[in-house]
Amino acid sequence: MLLAGALAVTAATAPRIARATDVRSEGGGLVVEHTADGGNRLRFQAEKLFDQQSRDAIESGVIATVLVTWEIGRPRTLWLDETVERDTETRTITYDNVTKRYRVDVANGAGGHYETSSFDEAEHRIGTVDAPIRTDLASAGPKLARVRLSCDSRDGMLPLGLEKILFFLPGWGFDTGWVTVALP
Repeated sequence: MLLAGALAVTAATAPRIARATDVRSEGGGLVVEHTADGGNRLRFQAEKLFDQQSRDAIESGVIATVLVTWEIGRPRTLWLDETVERDTETRTITYDNVTKRYRVDVANGAGGHYETSSFDEAEHRIGTVDAPIRTDLASAGPKLARVRLSCDSRDGMLPLGLEKILFFLPGWGFDTGWVTVALP
């Protein structure tokens, strides 16, 4: 009985993994596909990242920073998965009360910024991942592709370390968890 309960908990908390055998692998919104030039790209679209409390905070002047992490790994049975390639991007969303526009800045990766008057469009830009994969996916055994988006409102929200003094302030944020797909 105890073993059955442990297996049920393990199955419920295991990462979402999809399997595919063709050149295009997808699972949980994560897609890895071959490009015309012979390379590979990782694409992911996260939906509805921010709740109403987060949106109100951003419109009040709080800068939200989202950390996008993606990696290619090799699964192991007796130890943690080996990371073959890993990359991160930092994305920030700000709101200008004078112009009533949202600004999304991307550091690392592609870089640049994007401005819009629609919160949904800015949120869509934050949640879109389109990254080139430099690792040769045909070499040395099976691989996994993973992506994760996370935001903690306490990071950079208060100046001069005040978050340590004002620890009782409620925080907000999100974490998509690792979305994983097995590569053919």
